[in-house]
This record gives sequence, C-alpha cells and structure tokens, in this order.
Amino acid sequence: MMLYVLGPAIGQLINDQIIYNHFFSPLGNIPGPFLAKITTKWLTINECLGNRSLVVARAHERYGPVIRIAPNELSFSDKSCIKDLYGNGVTFPKSPRYDGFRSTTDAAFDMTDHSKSRERRPLIRQVLAPANIDGIEPIISDTVRKSIRWIKRAEDDSLEIVLWMRRIMLDTAGTLFLGRSFNALENEKAPEFFDDLEGFFTINGLRWFAPWILTVLKLLPVRSIQHFLEAQERTYLYGRKAFDEYIKKYGRSSGRMDLLTKMASATNDQTMTDEEIGNELGQMLVGATDPTVIVATWMLWELAQKPEWQHRMRDELRKNSVPFPGGVPSYKDIKQLPILNGFIMEGLRLHPAHSIGLPRIANTDTASIGGIALPKGTTVSAQSRSVHRDPEIYPSPDSFLPERWIDTNGGTKEMKDTLLVFSKGPRACLGQYTAYMELKLVVSTLMHGWELGLARQTTEETMRQKDYFVALTKEGKCRLTVQPVREEKV
Repeated sequence: MMLYVLGPAIGQLINDQIIYNHFFSPLGNIPGPFLAKITTKWLTINECLGNRSLVVARAHERYGPVIRIAPNELSFSDKSCIKDLYGNGVTFPKSPRYDGFRSTTDAAFDMTDHSKSRERRPLIRQVLAPANIDGIEPIISDTVRKSIRWIKRAEDDSLEIVLWMRRIMLDTAGTLFLGRSFNALENEKAPEFFDDLEGFFTINGLRWFAPWILTVLKLLPVRSIQHFLEAQERTYLYGRKAFDEYIKKYGRSSGRMDLLTKMASATNDQTMTDEEIGNELGQMLVGATDPTVIVATWMLWELAQKPEWQHRMRDELRKNSVPFPGGVPSYKDIKQLPILNGFIMEGLRLHPAHSIGLPRIANTDTASIGGIALPKGTTVSAQSRSVHRDPEIYPSPDSFLPERWIDTNGGTKEMKDTLLVFSKGPRACLGQYTAYMELKLVVSTLMHGWELGLARQTTEETMRQKDYFVALTKEGKCRLTVQPVREEKV
C-alpha cells in the first residue's frame, strides 16, 4: 500500500525536477546535450567510462563555447573566459569536487577556502619557487642519471615508460621533500605506491560523482576490492610514515634545507600539526609524481612516431655543443633550445595531464563569466582539451606540430594565455618550473643516447585516453623500443 501511494509521488517529483531543469532553471537558456540539462547522470556515466573530456569537447563543437554539461554546471571554451575563471584576483573557489582528494585534514591542493590556501601555499613555494630551481637541478639530474641503467637494460626489448618515469619522479620527490630517495630506481620491485596511484584518482572521481558505488563495493567481501578501496588512504599513510621516520631521524629543527624541515619548524600562521604535515606530504608525492609522468608518457609516445623530430633535436644538441656529463646535460645548456622547447610545449598543449576542466564554483549571487550571470552554487570550468584545440589560436589543432612554438619564438601571447596545463592564477601548480626542468632533462637525455620507436604492444587502442581526473592511457602503460643512437650525418 505504501509503495502504491509513494510511487506516483516520487515519480511526480522526478518529473517536476526534470521540467524545472529544462524549462525554468536560470541556466535553461544555455545550450548543451538534452540529457545533461535535465540530469547529472549524463556526466556521471561519462566520468565512469573515462570519457568526460572527449564528450564535453564534442558538445562544445556542436553547441558552442559555453555549454551546460549538468543541470548546475557549465563548461567554457572561449579564450576570453579563461581570465575570469582562473586569473589573479578571481574569486571563484575550488568546487567540492576537490573534497574527493581530502584525507583527515585539508592539504593545499584540495583546499576550497581561499584564505587557508593563501596561508599554506607560501610554505611549499619556498622549495619549488623559480628562484630555487638551481638548487633543485642536482637532485633531478642525479635521479635521471640513475635511470639510465633501466634504459640500457631495455635495449634488447622495450622500455615501459610509465613505470620508468614513476621511478624517476618518486625518487626525485623523496629527495626534494624528505631529503632522501625512496630508491625506486635501485630496487627491482616497483613500490606499492605506484599501484595506489592508479586507485587514487579513480576513487577521487567516485567519491564525487558516484559515492553510492563505493558504498556498494565496501559491502563486497572480496579482498582485491577492499584493497583497491584503501588505495587513496594508503597514499596519505605513505606521507605520514615518511614524516614520522624523518622526525625520528632528524628532529624538528635540524637546519636541513628540505621542505619537511621547513614544515616541521614553521611558526605563527604557517604552523601545521603532524597529521596535517603527513597528509600534505602524501598529497604532494601524488602531485609530484603522476602528472609529470603522464605528460612525459604521451610526449615520448609522440616522439617515438616522429624520427624526423628525434633527428632535429639531436642535431640541435650537437650544434650547440651541449655536454652530457654522466649522460645528463646541465639545465642551463638546454633550457632555451628552441626545438626542444617547442616539442615540450606542444606535448603539454596536446596531452596535458588534466584534460578535463578544473572545477570552480560561483559562491556569490552576483558572479558572472563572459557576461553570463551565474546562480550561486553553479559549477564552472574550462577544460584544456577544448581550449588547447581552438583553431583560431592553434591551426590544425589535432595535429602535433612543435613548429607552431618554434616559429613564434616560444608561442604567441594568445597561446601562452590559453595554456592551462598547470592551471593559472593563485591556484596554479606550484611545481610547474620543476616539471619543465624534469621534462627537458629526460627528453634531452634520451635523444642524446637513444632512438625511440613503438614496441609491438603499443597501439592506438592501448594508448586511447581515459580521464579519471588525470589523462591516463587505456592500458596504463606505454612500451617503446630504445636503441643506441647510430652515427648520424651532420
């Protein structure tokens, strides 16, 4: 009897909500897919399938530069809206989507409160600022130098780029933040942390757009599923354990120059609890590892298919007489090389680590973007997959063309203004200058000693992009052949 009474009532409520979303919502005049206008399920399903950036990009192509991708969410691809969304002085805070990254305390990346973020970020910036880049270089160079043995071992077969880059990035992050390497390059067995990285971003997405799936999975008495569900928390425990070991060994005021000593000895507004430091460190290890790994993977995959660009880079290194002590160059010798830089920039444009829009939220009743009034609580974003493919700024936008950066002396103002790979404004990535150095040192080291090619296991299908906040490959792997450079004619 209860179902007989409640059934029609629930159905009417759903029907009323659909009618409101489509016809009476303040965002009702914004174009977009019909299902996206009336229900969040359109976006949720595509998020679960890893297709978000692709379907949103197609929707922009069909409906225009401002589209509705959920009843209360808009996506922008117009270059004129970038500054409104992410520029300095902008008041759009990060959306609750970032709550999916949160552990027991806030960390700088997931903070949605601007005031808290302003207090925390300067502490981290002390180590990663451009002024400190010279001090970071020896750490990165030494780690890349240690990675060369893995390349040489792969000469008779192929090199799995994702795993190789993760070893480099984790050891770099450990030395930079903790003052010690995790020895991922020294040990044959890959750290469990790498498997947890895969789950970290997937669980984040599920916590935001389909928490019911996590609730169901927690009820299943399957060991592998339960292990997966704990992946995100294990990444934070990794940071907390590293912090505890560090304090036990060095204390809180050792005078060391690494980030952890600065955090442990911070005073006044920057004071952090041990739990906050551990969680911050765990999240920083994730942020310092996979985004650069992902960009490097796609970049080297492109390079493996373009022997002419491999030759051009080697020729540039040779003509500039770049020395390679121990197999790795000095950053000052390669930093401004136009061909290397053009290739890096085009890789960042076409294959950013985050292809989806980084969501912000309208938190006032007077917010607007591009002249469009936004009701309080509206989620807004501009996804790099669409902005980076604006044909007015990037002719032949789907083609990998490093010359667009080389011929314009590092890119036009519009190209630089619309490059969202590290976001922009007050919440831009703090590690972007370190990432540029890492990418240039890795690519130049490879080009100096080896020729890249596609391994038989690597196909268009295995490299199909899947979005789970970061732009992973379908298989989570990328195998390339690495053969010692043959003598080239000058």
